[in-house]
Amino acid sequence: MSKVPIDKIYHFTAGYVTAISIGVLFEPILGMAAATLSGVLKECYDYYDYGLYDEKDMFFTWGGGLVGYGVALLAQQCMKG
Repeated sequence: MSKVPIDKIYHFTAGYVTAISIGVLFEPILGMAAATLSGVLKECYDYYDYGLYDEKDMFFTWGGGLVGYGVALLAQQCMKG
């Protein structure tokens, strides 16, 4: 069985926290957009900082953002009653 590297877990968590924080405070789709943008910008920074653009890191950030989007959407529906 293959283990998920801790680096990927950090990326997933960052996307999740970004999406759910902004999604609950404002709109779920804005949270997902912020997580998507943060994943791209982080990898651009890594590329210019030390020459590595890791698409897997970006996808893990997006995956966390997608889960956070779903949770924020559910929270929004629950708050509406």
